[in-house]
Amino acid sequence: MVARTRAVITLMLFTFMASTPLFGDEHARARHAGLSIDACPTRCYFKPGEPVSIEVAVSNSRADAVSGRLTVSFRRLADEVHVIRDVIKVQADSTLVRLFSWFPPEETAGYGVEVELDAGGELLHASTAFNVADSWTEVPKYGFMCDFQPGDGDVSDAHERADLMNRYHINAVQFYDWMYRHDTLLPEHEEFVDSMGRHLSIRTVADKLRAVQERGMAAMAYATVYAASRQFFEAHREWALWEGVNVPYTLGGGYLYLMNPSRTSPWHTRMMDEYQKVVSHMGFDGIHIDQYGYPKRAFTTPECESGSVLRVDRAFADFANDAKRAVTAVRPGAFVAFNCVNNWPIETIAPSDADIVYIEIWPPHDTYADIVDLIFEGRRLSGGKAVVLAAYLSPALEASVRYLDAVIFSAGGSHMELGEGANMLADPYFPRYERIPEHLATSLRHYYDFCTRYADLLFRDAAGPDFSPGADLELAALDYPSTSGDSAAEEIWVIPRRKDGLILVNFVNLLRVTDPTWRIEQPPPPVLRDVRFRARLDRPVGEVLFASPEYHGGRMERTQLTRVGDGARNTYEFTVPYLEYWSTVAMFEGRE
Repeated sequence: MVARTRAVITLMLFTFMASTPLFGDEHARARHAGLSIDACPTRCYFKPGEPVSIEVAVSNSRADAVSGRLTVSFRRLADEVHVIRDVIKVQADSTLVRLFSWFPPEETAGYGVEVELDAGGELLHASTAFNVADSWTEVPKYGFMCDFQPGDGDVSDAHERADLMNRYHINAVQFYDWMYRHDTLLPEHEEFVDSMGRHLSIRTVADKLRAVQERGMAAMAYATVYAASRQFFEAHREWALWEGVNVPYTLGGGYLYLMNPSRTSPWHTRMMDEYQKVVSHMGFDGIHIDQYGYPKRAFTTPECESGSVLRVDRAFADFANDAKRAVTAVRPGAFVAFNCVNNWPIETIAPSDADIVYIEIWPPHDTYADIVDLIFEGRRLSGGKAVVLAAYLSPALEASVRYLDAVIFSAGGSHMELGEGANMLADPYFPRYERIPEHLATSLRHYYDFCTRYADLLFRDAAGPDFSPGADLELAALDYPSTSGDSAAEEIWVIPRRKDGLILVNFVNLLRVTDPTWRIEQPPPPVLRDVRFRARLDRPVGEVLFASPEYHGGRMERTQLTRVGDGARNTYEFTVPYLEYWSTVAMFEGRE
């Protein structure tokens, strides 16, 4: 993990043990004169053929009991596909929790769930979403756990944090720096001190592992491809990587030493055995393999003979493939993720046996256009695997966080950012996560609901457009500057994709962004209403659907489509009712 050196040096000076408190969640929780309502699926996703269960909680802080009619509507795109009605009574100063179950069609899809409570004419609304999928790797929402101190809460605390993550539909969890040492993952004793000086407990790791798995989340054990302690290096110098004669590759001024990951090295064999122990003894669902972005080439002997040069990118691909075989041999279906630090070595890792494409982003990948390019390239090189980006931003930069997520999700990617309940990664050393302000937490839950609800659209053909926008599609705003190119400053950015009769267009409002750099503090956008667009297409369009995570609870609605011009080309005008940060339009080709 690039920039880990900075964290290592800092943390060697003092032990970083601060925990971040959890925050209240107010997403889609309607409140009205002492009444509130919220909804959430009981699992992060459901497999085809499984019943879906939605938990609806109605809280009443009034002095008297409240009765009402509860309606739970299941929706796919713009259509209601199932509805359940119930009559409820909530006693004074109490919360009523009801479970509503439904068997959806046995196919992968995303669904929205809209809940309405009619309490004597008072209407309260809440919404959530769920995916039906064969595996979390189809539409990953990757989160993290990193607090494993003895007495770090208790079992109920582990379940509370997992519950909060489930509200964002997190379906895989990276257990970061949970291990004894990078070269020896499992500790000998229940409590131990890790390589950073943190006092940890393997019992706490196990509690959190069980908590996330009970909600359907895959528990991924962090490990590295080549990092070892000084003590291990001194005992196995012949296993190391060398940059000069008797000069080994290190991280953090000798905090870690880089070992030879190639198949001919005993280190390779050792780590395959370590990974098997992790999934068989601890019950992890897979391994998340990290690296530090260097070296590209290295010597495999301290004498640095010319014949000992190693192409590290090729060794990494072999390592990922062998890790997949090793963990699935002891746990069928186990997963492997491999970090392409700053997109290296994407050419060898993307087509490897790793289950997703995971990219940790650093300069020079600084712009929103770079984000889209990384996602499209990762999809293309991997043959369509899901792409997860680790891009670190402080939640204090609310507008920047929302722009970044809007761009990532619009391009069909996922963002590694949420965990330990519902907190945000702000640094490559995960224990430095930060508390999310309540307002941003609400917005993010809307975003994650939206990605879950419309997974069919957002992640369909996320490899990118199969057409040239200039040749087959021209789309522009009529009253504001806009672009579908790489430049995205002071404009509405139009991000189109096309596949199998669907043209999906995402709009990101960058009208106030003068510098399209994702890491810097950005101003919030102007809220736009009834934004007119004109589209010129090579084929006719029969239906247009609109939705936004920031509008009407993410509900999708049909929008008016008007043919204009002389008919020589398929030219249409339509209106986007609302555009704050991010809105989506789906155009279905066919008869008008």
